[in-house]
Amino acid sequence: MTSYYLGVDIGGTFIKLGIVDSTGQIIKKEKITSTNDMTQILTDLKNYLNEQQQYLDISGVGISLPGVINHDGTMQTAGSLKKLIGLNVKEIAQDHLQLPVEIITDSKAVALAEGWLGNGANYSNYVCVTLGSAIGGAIVIDRKLYWGQGGLAGEFGVSLMGRENQEYKLDSTSLHAGVVGGLCRKYSLAIGKELKDAKYIFDLAAQKDALAKKYVDEFLDDVARLLTNISVYIAPQAILIGGGVSGNSQIMAEIQAAYTRIIHEYRVLSSVQMPQVIPCKLANDAGVIGSVKQIIDMQQIGDNQ
Repeated sequence: MTSYYLGVDIGGTFIKLGIVDSTGQIIKKEKITSTNDMTQILTDLKNYLNEQQQYLDISGVGISLPGVINHDGTMQTAGSLKKLIGLNVKEIAQDHLQLPVEIITDSKAVALAEGWLGNGANYSNYVCVTLGSAIGGAIVIDRKLYWGQGGLAGEFGVSLMGRENQEYKLDSTSLHAGVVGGLCRKYSLAIGKELKDAKYIFDLAAQKDALAKKYVDEFLDDVARLLTNISVYIAPQAILIGGGVSGNSQIMAEIQAAYTRIIHEYRVLSSVQMPQVIPCKLANDAGVIGSVKQIIDMQQIGDNQ
């Protein structure tokens, strides 16, 4: 018998909604404006649920959102949704929606979705790295998410790449290998004007603009160094790249080339088997699908206990 779930992917600008069946197929999807107000978010979700429950029996709700989530469902960080910090979103959502709810970090949702229906399906051990405004990630071992202490595992963006930064006390990886936090931030400082359109910078670099090419090359090298470090620390079978850049075949090819170049230049790494670097497959649907996979998995664990 087919079951149906509501998948929710909460971002800083939009909330993506999808009715997903137990095979992972999205049968209906919608996008609404996001907010920093959890009460408003839950009101919007309840209204959407009420509409859908006229036609379908919804078995539960999976919610994907930015930040570091503790095992009990408490938000320790929340990206741009800072008013959610300290809230137990799982408990609050269950009380409001009157349905079983599971919550999951957005990058972990991507990893689950890719392992279920995407480019991670052929691997038992893989890492997902999402390159966006900042950097997120997830570690999958024996086809299971590794959450780590307090849910911190896979948050590669807060790892340190340098010693100090003029703007920030500590120099995090997101300030280098993040698309907005790294590439756009550095290029903006160079031209004296804020710019958050990475595609514009990539296009300039492709047109041989010297300044744009300098910062794109730095970005590619920083991403490749991050991937190399992940390869050494975790040694997965594959590293999947998510985020907007993963849908651009040219940028993906340049990331793969930069990664390969480091391996060839580093004798130790060139002598051992290194993970493949491949793009994610499910693009903008990954958060919705992955959040549903999380609640399906948790319900199955509960049924087996």
